[in-house]
Amino acid sequence: MFHVGRASIALSSIDGYLLSLVADPSAWAALVALIAMEVVLGIDNLIFIAILTNRVPENQRETARRVGLAGALLLRLALLATVAIIVKLTMPVFSILGKGFSWRDLILIAGGLFSSGKPPRKSIIASIPIRETTCSHPGAASRLWCRCWTNPAA
Repeated sequence: MFHVGRASIALSSIDGYLLSLVADPSAWAALVALIAMEVVLGIDNLIFIAILTNRVPENQRETARRVGLAGALLLRLALLATVAIIVKLTMPVFSILGKGFSWRDLILIAGGLFSSGKPPRKSIIASIPIRETTCSHPGAASRLWCRCWTNPAA
């Protein structure tokens, strides 16, 4: 028996669960996908941190790189822990027409809606033409103002 707080779990059930994971092809596919995403995100972090640290004075670059990489690693671990918690939120919070919705379902739906709405917003803003001569206000916020309000049809 393995004791965790007040709960006692037989080691044979843990062993059986781990063996079922090793034998499950979908678990291996999920692991490969996770490793691939981590590699891509790691390379992305390296490039981003390298670009940012080039703005730091030469004598502080190595420290800035180490702090940036440590911060990226800690943030990634925190996000993975958050995902592990979200995956366990399966108890239905409410039901609609007999279909129960858990916090995990609501988070996935909200993330899907956010992701599907992001590309159209970018393409709509990018398609609004800018008339260079009408913008007399410097700065990014005023450029957006000029783009959207002073000449929306040009």
